[in-house]
Amino acid sequence: MAGSITVRSAAADDFDQIAELANGRFGEGYLEKPEFLTWLAHPKLFLVAELDGQFCGYVYLMPEDREELAASMQLSEEYIRSVAGDKPVIHCRSAALRKDMEHKGAMYTLLRQTLTAAGEEGYGAAFAPAWKYNGHIPMEKLMQKLGYTYVGIRKLLWYQIPGYKCVICGGRCTCDAAVYSIALPADFS
Repeated sequence: MAGSITVRSAAADDFDQIAELANGRFGEGYLEKPEFLTWLAHPKLFLVAELDGQFCGYVYLMPEDREELAASMQLSEEYIRSVAGDKPVIHCRSAALRKDMEHKGAMYTLLRQTLTAAGEEGYGAAFAPAWKYNGHIPMEKLMQKLGYTYVGIRKLLWYQIPGYKCVICGGRCTCDAAVYSIALPADFS
């Protein structure tokens, strides 16, 4: 790990840099200000990382209704219950790093801290989609290191997002996603 990583809750004045990063990494229309402002209601689940004082990325874990989660991640309610029990659930709504800040430990730190906070707040499980590109999953090793369980590949997971123009597809997103789950609280020792 290079440099000093600091993590803090996101704030309203972070919108420009977070939106620029999200829309640049994922595509036009991925993050708009009204949605961003709703994320601020969960300060322990919406974190920003800085590396040596420079903004490098963010993670937002979104509390979600089980039925919505089942539909959005194409999961059975039985599977969700097997991981979360009767506790509430969250899903990794968005996570991104600046390209020049990758492989320095910031995303691991962000995810570990948000997952820890979610467990402390009583969430029973976190679910995360990870982009599949050219036959591999760029975040696969990180998900394994954190203790996530691979659930399977989902087709067209982001296709239905209104106004979103995928940076890879050039229009509505037809990318595949690998879905992962982790029971909370998780042990990161």
